[in-house]
Amino acid sequence: MLVVIGVGNVLLSDEGLGVHVVKLLSRHFHLPPEVSLVDGGTLGWELVPELEKARSLIIVDAISGGKAPGTVYQLEGDAVLRYFRQKISAHEAGIQEVLAYLQMKGKRFEPLVVLGVEPQTLETGITLSAPVAGALPEIFRRLSKLLQAEGYSMAGTPPTAEELHQYLETMVP
Repeated sequence: MLVVIGVGNVLLSDEGLGVHVVKLLSRHFHLPPEVSLVDGGTLGWELVPELEKARSLIIVDAISGGKAPGTVYQLEGDAVLRYFRQKISAHEAGIQEVLAYLQMKGKRFEPLVVLGVEPQTLETGITLSAPVAGALPEIFRRLSKLLQAEGYSMAGTPPTAEELHQYLETMVP
């Protein structure tokens, strides 16, 4: 099974990128049953059972790499583990601790990929900034390419700017 997990906090603007991508994938694309979409949000240890079943793992997250907002990153293999070692929080378990735990237990993902976008803002809010929203077509293109490399198809079309706006409007309480 291939798992695509979106992580982040949807209440902190661009930090919610991963969750938004997974939700948009489920609305706009048809994926085979062997591909599981997981809204990881800010979950930690609760993700272990799902990830233990996975052969391949793609994580979508906001990545602060010091480049221009909207820059798309793609990390693979050991670079993913190095990246998450730098993000470890002392307060609660996140995806980085879960990956470290699974690695310690001997779990390996092939491939292990992180797709991310440089955030513009992490302020309180539920919308994505223009540069991050503008990077979504590239994220979907790369996801499609990664899935194809594993023998899976991703049928559908990315949301238009208007559909993205409508989706984000539904997030407003």
